[in-house]
Amino acid sequence: MEFKRLFIFSTVALILIIIAVGCGGDYKSTAERQSLETDPGVEPSASTASIITPTSIMASKPTSTSVAESRPTATDTPVPTAEPKPVAAYLIGDGRVGSNPKNDWIFSCATQFRDGVDHTGEWVKGGYWYPAQKIAVLGENVWANASFTVKVKDGARVVTGNGLPVGHPTGNFPIARNDPAYQFDPNPNAISEQSVEFSLPLRPILAAIPSCMPMGMVGVATNGVAFFNGLDAAGRDAVAHEVQDRCSGHPERDGQYHYHGPGSCHTDAQTQAHSLAGFALDGFSIFGVYDD
Repeated sequence: MEFKRLFIFSTVALILIIIAVGCGGDYKSTAERQSLETDPGVEPSASTASIITPTSIMASKPTSTSVAESRPTATDTPVPTAEPKPVAAYLIGDGRVGSNPKNDWIFSCATQFRDGVDHTGEWVKGGYWYPAQKIAVLGENVWANASFTVKVKDGARVVTGNGLPVGHPTGNFPIARNDPAYQFDPNPNAISEQSVEFSLPLRPILAAIPSCMPMGMVGVATNGVAFFNGLDAAGRDAVAHEVQDRCSGHPERDGQYHYHGPGSCHTDAQTQAHSLAGFALDGFSIFGVYDD
């Protein structure tokens, strides 16, 4: 009798452990994440564009602050904003760039690169990088005047906005000297409004010949933020090496706030399959990290 009770207790405990482990989820590698930075050389299914319902998104103004021009509501002092990230190691995409199209590589228009960030942090080890250990730029700035709309007009998908993120904050840019991120990536650029207006094919057709990806904007997220390709200025894996804010964005020299991969505050794209993340500038839809 005692043996049966012990056996039943052990079996129940084992089942609970299996359930707990099973809730851990599945995470994509950096190489897979780079596939989100879609360009004319990436070939998602042409059928996806025909099932997208156009959306219109506008930022709501917070009741507790008044924001003029392109000025965000900012914290008086830098405050940590990094959120817990899954304990996982992603394969670094360094070296997966070339002047010819190849699966799981970036077909880059640029063939020469300059120096990138000053230092690589402790989160990069032995060909992998660890999101849970990566530092984030401090700050919590809400852009009340952020706007972005998507409409269908005359057989095209028309996207307009001002380049500011709708629905999530940004870090403090330029990065302050007292921000721990400064020693790794002293980004001197400030976020500013942009003129975003594109007329995209409603039902894009795959090109006969792939096109290379430029170093600038290659797509736009559904929250109005620009997608850049997956490379930093040195031609390395930008998501692994560069330091962004807690929402995975930062500005370039002209003030354009952008992602190099899936935004960590873009929650649907991070957690749900078949979730629309944005549009490539060739018209094809960009989906989240749980889609092939």
